[in-house]
Amino acid sequence: MVNWAADGMTRIVVCSGEPSGDAMVQELLPALRALFGTGLQLRVLTSSPVDGLGEDEVLCPAPEPVLGFSMGGARRWRSVLENVWEILAPDPPDLFIAISHHGFNLVLAAELKALEGAPTKTLMVAPPEVWAWDVRLWLRAVGLVLRWVAAHRQSVPFVLGTMANRGRSTLKVFDGIACLMEPNLKAYRRLDRKHEAGRLVVKVGHPFTRYADAAVQERVRDAARAMRATLVSSPDDLLVGLFPGSREAEVDHLLPIMLDAVNRLRGRFGDRLKFVATASDERRAAQIRRVLDDHSRRNSVASIPHVTSQAEATLGAADFGLLCSGTVTLLAAILGLPSVVIYDRGWSLPRTLLTHLLLRRGRVSSERGAELFGFALPSAIVGERVFPELTMRQCTPQGVAASLEKMIGNEDARERIRMHQQRLLGLLQPSPPRAGYGTTADTPMQRVAQVGLQLVAGSAERV
Repeated sequence: MVNWAADGMTRIVVCSGEPSGDAMVQELLPALRALFGTGLQLRVLTSSPVDGLGEDEVLCPAPEPVLGFSMGGARRWRSVLENVWEILAPDPPDLFIAISHHGFNLVLAAELKALEGAPTKTLMVAPPEVWAWDVRLWLRAVGLVLRWVAAHRQSVPFVLGTMANRGRSTLKVFDGIACLMEPNLKAYRRLDRKHEAGRLVVKVGHPFTRYADAAVQERVRDAARAMRATLVSSPDDLLVGLFPGSREAEVDHLLPIMLDAVNRLRGRFGDRLKFVATASDERRAAQIRRVLDDHSRRNSVASIPHVTSQAEATLGAADFGLLCSGTVTLLAAILGLPSVVIYDRGWSLPRTLLTHLLLRRGRVSSERGAELFGFALPSAIVGERVFPELTMRQCTPQGVAASLEKMIGNEDARERIRMHQQRLLGLLQPSPPRAGYGTTADTPMQRVAQVGLQLVAGSAERV
């Protein structure tokens, strides 16, 4: 049971479970405190530590960030879910704010809404990207999913809650949906009309819109100059930033591919090429160092001496990037870093087939109009290929090295990325304020706090 301090206060639970969501929590908490004042009681669940959070405000230990379609991940999620439910069920909050981490949060929100007489309002921030899905691809995978479920019946309800029909499920269990990007806003409004759900669906804008601010740009340049001064000794040197992902499985599988590609590039460019490996947090940094040491020992090659968790500074300091597909690809495009994007989840029959179905190459039309020009976020948002993308069988050391070498030899690579910067920032801006709905705050997370206040007060209009 939650030890709420007093009656008559607004009780809010915020739940994330992966690094990109945790970063949004970090920005959301001050916005909630400023808006609700001394009448606020917070309980927070994240996958990594959050600054400024009191000991009594931590809901419970969080799970390791994991990908879907993983039995190990499902079991960890189930354990944490049961723990959280034991805490919340006897005395539920007034508002549940779910940030990303869709599978876990969809199940928890559904349980909260099912409580008899529970006053809990639910708000999903950064909902599943249903605009990039095609129902026909899921139908082709039905036989595979049924076999997988049959083999792991223990977690059937949980797994189905995280995989199936997440667009409609989101509308069922969340009173408000705060989209970060325009394609998702259009998709959820279309679903809302189709199913007559009557939900509050708004676009609050993406946190990365802060990079349009001149002061933020100057801060990034200062951090980049300081990092480059420690990593690069000659003006002729080129710095490549490696971003192997924010999840344990991604780092274990993708970093060795990156390192084999690095060895090929070293043979071509020699000492002129410098490398820095970048982690999402200190937990991943420790894992990256272990993988680097193991790879160096097994292959008798020099390791990469520099590992950092300062992603922003690395993206600003590097000349080129080698990125695992994820949020970092969007930031790289906004900061103008020419990059190669890779993604491969490793081989297993369910994982390989599902990845093949979902990560489609080229231009793909999803149901009723959304167009996908690649699996990396910048490509999907602007509607054309922004970075070279390698997935599945393309994601080999030879292919990665060849793509990066081609980019290094292309003098126009950075200029082409700059062409997309302003367009991306424009597409990530919030929707204009409308009558009866107060999206007048300065930042996306302040707008999320306003949506939460309106949901609790019962004053939110459908827009």
